[in-house]
Amino acid sequence: MQLRALTILALGAIALAGCEDVLGTDGELTADEIHVLADDIVAASFDVTGPAATADASTVDAERVSADPITSRTEFVTIRSCPLGGQLVVEGTREREWDRETRSGSSDLSLTKTHEDCARTLRRADVTITLNGAPNVAVEAHHAWENGRRVGLQTLGIQGAIDWETDDGRSGVCTLDVDAVFDPETHTRTVTGTVCDRTIERTTTWNHPDA
Repeated sequence: MQLRALTILALGAIALAGCEDVLGTDGELTADEIHVLADDIVAASFDVTGPAATADASTVDAERVSADPITSRTEFVTIRSCPLGGQLVVEGTREREWDRETRSGSSDLSLTKTHEDCARTLRRADVTITLNGAPNVAVEAHHAWENGRRVGLQTLGIQGAIDWETDDGRSGVCTLDVDAVFDPETHTRTVTGTVCDRTIERTTTWNHPDA
């Protein structure tokens, strides 16, 4: 599977260009709100794909009776509650190679995230936003571990669109086309692409607990 470069991984800042970018325009999200929304979406995608990559690593029958490396392909559906109501439906496939003895292997995931009246407060922005799929967000992810620690470039690609509405009466559609790469050796993440028609390109430090 050829993946668009992630993780998984939190999003970099959106460049601001002039006063209009800082203040936004009537009915639109401001630049800061877009940055926070994008940050949350990328971080949430990493949180979804990371656990899915290693889920049931010791519970599947074949994995319980054998310590040999396992190659598997699994379909999954999970439903997550959103902080202020609504839900996020995640469904897709996972292809994995895993060695229980060494806690080492890799996982490639292809999934969709569908927001259903998913409400949350935008951090650092005093506004509540409710998201719905338009129709959904597609995610391609790659993760790898060696001795229980992440190894190699962890990648994530996100494409799709969401309908959004804020509690102060604004609404619209936000398209996403983002690639992110996390390097566990340098603890840096690089995110490039567009969110809500704004260009993103930045490398930052990220200290993930299992990196």
